[in-house]
Amino acid sequence: MDVDIIQSLTLGGFELGEMPVALSNAEKGVLSWEGYLGLIGLEYINKFNVIIDYHRKKLFLKPNNSFSEDFLFHELE
Repeated sequence: MDVDIIQSLTLGGFELGEMPVALSNAEKGVLSWEGYLGLIGLEYINKFNVIIDYHRKKLFLKPNNSFSEDFLFHELE
């Protein structure tokens, strides 16, 4: 995986600011599928209360208290 910084991400109508992202460079397996870039990590999901309605095939996101906290940036390789 490579690590880079993106300027923002809009998720469910909520915009998250500048953040580090892990990008896949795999050549085999699920992580190599066309159009796949990487995983949304726990640090992003932690900013929301999440409800999954399997019956209606819907995902509901509600920003929680950590939504406005800045992302931590680790040294990029």
